[in-house]
Amino acid sequence: DGQTWVLAEGTYDVGDACTGIQANLNGVQQGFVLPLYADNLTIRGEGDVTLTSTFDPNTGAWSYQNFITVGGVGVTLENLKLQGNHNSYFDGCNKVLELVGGGKDLTLKNVQCLPLAGDGGQNSGSIYINVADAGSTKLEDVTLYSWINARAVTTGTVLARNVVQDFTDNVYAGYSDSTYGYAWNPGISGSNVQLDGFTIKVDGQAEFIQQVMKNIRPGTTIELMSDIAVSEEVYINGADGVTINGNGHTITAADDFHM
Repeated sequence: DGQTWVLAEGTYDVGDACTGIQANLNGVQQGFVLPLYADNLTIRGEGDVTLTSTFDPNTGAWSYQNFITVGGVGVTLENLKLQGNHNSYFDGCNKVLELVGGGKDLTLKNVQCLPLAGDGGQNSGSIYINVADAGSTKLEDVTLYSWINARAVTTGTVLARNVVQDFTDNVYAGYSDSTYGYAWNPGISGSNVQLDGFTIKVDGQAEFIQQVMKNIRPGTTIELMSDIAVSEEVYINGADGVTINGNGHTITAADDFHM
């Protein structure tokens, strides 16, 4: 508790070296790729610092679903690049970071969640605030190539300030299935969320209405990175302060446009 780690420039590969640590998060003793369970722990990079793991657990077990699992109070990650480990079970990184258990007051500041290399498109793994009491959790100057889930939060707030979600050439662009429909979308979910600068970058591969506009939150900026075509009207209803930055691109009615 209370330690500050200052990491010199470079890439830090934890491999599977932490999997035997007795972290005891959510009743699970061990098997975490990178568990952070101390309180008031700060990890700060100086220069270009990347945290990653080349360990492939190839399992859907909960403890192995995350690259970083945070169970401590007041944990701060600052000036870091996070590149999650590839898990063959998910064919990628499910969650780059998950806040669990009694963890709260998490701060991510100047953090880039890097996409994993792959032919199927970009994906960094999501950020999952999976606690009822988030305290004062802040995501500030954060970039990722996935989504943020804060639906579990009923007490406290999650502040997203200057957050950029790049959904271009994304693994989940245009993806839906028969059970859940379009459930893998950019944005931030949850009722205890505040936005202060939130940008979604999107291209024509995404289903613009279902994946981007359907659950748009007030204060969101959408940046078009290519021309897009839509099959139905684009409604901006019930969300104030929404900006669509065309970047010189067009929104066009598709051939199957529903009147």
